[in-house]
Amino acid sequence: MNEERKYKAVSTVDLLNLIGEDIPYTQDKKRDKQNDYKEELEHREPFDVIKHKIERMQTEIKEQRNIIELLMNHTHDQNGNVSVPIDKTKDAWRFR
Repeated sequence: MNEERKYKAVSTVDLLNLIGEDIPYTQDKKRDKQNDYKEELEHREPFDVIKHKIERMQTEIKEQRNIIELLMNHTHDQNGNVSVPIDKTKDAWRFR
């Protein structure tokens, strides 16, 4: 997992400068280098921490959306208990 990073010696400022450039699609090599710089930047602090936090937040948001969707689709039985139809749950594929 300890791969050799090609642009490890490049300063963070230089990485950010090239990433921020608007490079036309006709300059394939420069765009490839820009993508490589983006990948290198993801290994550096604080960007690696920020990326991890964003990924964790995206997972939490997705879970919250699923919960909200279930709450929106719930009904009540005769005793007032909450019930969610199986076809509305994320596990509905198990029952088909």
